[in-house]
Amino acid sequence: MTPANGLEAYFAALQDRLQASIKVAAVLDHPGAKGDETEISWERLLDGHLPRRYQVVPKCMFVDHTGKLSQEVDLALCDRQYSTLALESQSRTVVPAEAAYAVFEVKPELNRENVLYAAEKAASVRVLARTSAPITDARGVIEEPRRPSPIIAGLLTTRAGWSPTLGDAFSAALKDQNSNGLLNLGCVLGEIGWEVKYENNIPRWAASTPSRALVFFYLRLLSALQRVGTVPAMDYDQWSAFLSHD
Repeated sequence: MTPANGLEAYFAALQDRLQASIKVAAVLDHPGAKGDETEISWERLLDGHLPRRYQVVPKCMFVDHTGKLSQEVDLALCDRQYSTLALESQSRTVVPAEAAYAVFEVKPELNRENVLYAAEKAASVRVLARTSAPITDARGVIEEPRRPSPIIAGLLTTRAGWSPTLGDAFSAALKDQNSNGLLNLGCVLGEIGWEVKYENNIPRWAASTPSRALVFFYLRLLSALQRVGTVPAMDYDQWSAFLSHD
C-alpha cells in the first residue's frame, strides 16, 4: 500500500465513522440536540487531526478591541500562541478577533439558505477590527506589525439539497453571498468535498468524488491554513486603551 492509498483508506474509514456518529445523533427527537451532536462530531474530528497550533472552539463569538461582537459561529479554528485572551460564560466563549483562522457553520443540508446563512456569519467575523503588534524573537529581532491574514470560511453538511450538488443553483447562491462572507470550502459528508476561489467575484470550484469528500476537505483546509501562515500578534496596548479613560 502506498502512502497516498493509506491516507485515502484512513480517511475513508474516518468518514464512515463520522457518518455513523451523525446517524446515531439523527435518532434524537430534539432538532437542537441533533445539531449539537453533529457539531461535536465535527469538532472532535478537526481537533484530533489538525496541528496543535490550532485550537478548535465550538459555539463562540469574536470580539474586537472596540467591543464589537460577531454573530455566534458553530466552530472556529483559533490561534493558541499570540491571542490568549478569551472570555467564557457558561457554554459560550468570546474570542479576540485576532485569533481567528477559520470559521465554519455545521448544517444538515447544503442549500441556498445555509450557504447565505454561513456567509452572513463569516462576514460578521471578517468585518471586525484586528490589531497587529511587533513580535520580538529569541534573538531580539523585532518583526514589524503585518496586515492581518484573510479568515477562512466554510460550511459542513451531511447531505445535499441540490442535484447536481454543485451546479447552477450552487453557483447562484455563491454569487448572492454577503461580499464580506464569501465561503472558501466545505464538505457534504460522503458525497463531495469542495473548494471555491473567486475571480472578479465569479466563483470557480474544485470538488471531490464521494469516497474522497472528507480527505479532500481536510487537505484543502490544511493548504488554505498554510497560505494564511500565522495570525499577527494582538496589540495589547490598543486592547487596554480603555484603561486610560475616566
